[in-house]
Amino acid sequence: MKRFLFILALVTFNQLAGQNIKILYSLYFDKPEKKYLKFLTPKAVEQLTTKKYFYLQKNDTSSIFYSVTKGKVFNDIDSTVVISKNKQSITKHTYINEVTVDNRVVDDYYINYKKKYYINKKLVFGSLINIKDTLPVLKWQILDSVKKFNNFTIHKATTTYRNTRVIAWFTEDIPVGIGPGIFQGLPGLIMKLKIEQANYEVEKVQFYKMHLPLKMPDAVPNYISEDQFYRMINQNKYKSKIIEKKCATCPKGL
Repeated sequence: MKRFLFILALVTFNQLAGQNIKILYSLYFDKPEKKYLKFLTPKAVEQLTTKKYFYLQKNDTSSIFYSVTKGKVFNDIDSTVVISKNKQSITKHTYINEVTVDNRVVDDYYINYKKKYYINKKLVFGSLINIKDTLPVLKWQILDSVKKFNNFTIHKATTTYRNTRVIAWFTEDIPVGIGPGIFQGLPGLIMKLKIEQANYEVEKVQFYKMHLPLKMPDAVPNYISEDQFYRMINQNKYKSKIIEKKCATCPKGL
């Protein structure tokens, strides 16, 4: 039986106040069905199955979510890494910003919880798109499903966003209601998130004793709303940038 319908327009400010936190998420995609694998190049399969990494950082009023890669080392001062519910340690990380255009992070999110808006910069078929919109109202349905993940108790919740079903697993052990991108509003940190074939999972969590300064994205004159962005996509504005080839032997629907 479903526990209850949890409706929260925005992240509760009192819940987030005073929480300076950095979360490392991994992202992987479901492996294509066997019947489709023969139509993918080895490089395409590698890209689909190789984990990608993102950082989510949050201070008292805002958060940023951005892509990172393994490689160069930088030090985190005065930070604690949560290895499990009952074990903590100080560590050094080997992650740094990866995807940039003109030194700007691509497909990153900035959220201002106090002013209730977000900015999303994304690269679409070679074009940099700047989206600015109101933080969406998410209607989460919290279910009875409970399991363990890295020694944390996590609870299942679902919502629908732009006609797409989203599945989240959150933990009340870390009562900070944030997650990848614009997904937020649950009574705990989102540890796992599934959107269609994309799967996000928490790898590490850090708490900071000091205020964590976050840089707001540089302002641009050509912000569009999320609705305008999807209208552009649906109107095939970028169709000329895609090379289409007919495949007589491909499975139906490809």
